[in-house]
Amino acid sequence: MTPVAPIAVVIPAFNRAGTLPRTLASLAGQTVSPAQVILVDNNSTDESAAIMARWADDYRAAHPDTEVTLLAERKPGACPARNRGLAAVTAPFVMFFDSDDEMLPAHIADFAAAIAAKPEADIFGRDITARFLDGTERRLYCTISPDSVGTTLFHHIFGGSLSTQRIVVRTALVRAVGGWDETLAGWNDFELGVRLLLSRPRLARVPGEPTVITYQQEQSITGTLFSLHPERWETSLAKIRTLVASDPALGRRVTRWVDARAAVLAAQYHAEAPLHPEASRLARSLLLRTLALTDAPLRIRFIYRYQCLIGRFARIPARLLL
Repeated sequence: MTPVAPIAVVIPAFNRAGTLPRTLASLAGQTVSPAQVILVDNNSTDESAAIMARWADDYRAAHPDTEVTLLAERKPGACPARNRGLAAVTAPFVMFFDSDDEMLPAHIADFAAAIAAKPEADIFGRDITARFLDGTERRLYCTISPDSVGTTLFHHIFGGSLSTQRIVVRTALVRAVGGWDETLAGWNDFELGVRLLLSRPRLARVPGEPTVITYQQEQSITGTLFSLHPERWETSLAKIRTLVASDPALGRRVTRWVDARAAVLAAQYHAEAPLHPEASRLARSLLLRTLALTDAPLRIRFIYRYQCLIGRFARIPARLLL
């Protein structure tokens, strides 16, 4: 019988009939099974719900020690669907997984081993592989410093270290910080990661090669252009800035990091100007608003120009200047 890990896997889906079979097959192929699988249909109008129901029947028969739950969430959006799944979690740790990505066979086993080795930790993270529309791949790092929440916060702000597919979190901690913010339509895992880190959790990094492949989707919430939906990213950044500014232990330094991240977003808009007629105006608008807020305008402007010129690695000048 396949061993069972103390982890619940929550997978929300909205019209993912084309990708769900791959995601669910990768879950069925794990060398260690999760304690729970919670599938949440979010108003799908395709065959997603039926695919999940058929898969659940087959998985229960093959894995009788895993609890499989099918739920429906009528409020649209990934965050309401994830919160619906979170409410049903009874396992001590939770993994939120997207319905268009893939986990390699050792994914859950590696996290289970990490939990067994460091049962006191609250957040476990590891690198992932991102596969883009043109077929290229890039390793996305989960830079966690077990001895420094501040260092981890820096890398999360500039590299998304605590994005959904990179972490397993203690269930009680996700609930304690309020779960997923249902008012956010984009970068909601970015915002949740900041709230998790502001709670001063115990951190652990899972070593080794990535065991998740995330697939860029044109119809995903991110899409391919940031400038198509600027309100999504800017709303999340504004909430994050308020969060860090209200924490007296962080001081101005972390607020400046968020300002620098806004400047990077403005530079990303700028880079999209050949593809979107509003991109240049959006870039100027966000940059000017950020410069008006920050107490380090010259340094933030330099980071914007650096990102416009180089296109990557803005964390380097941010680390040196801020």
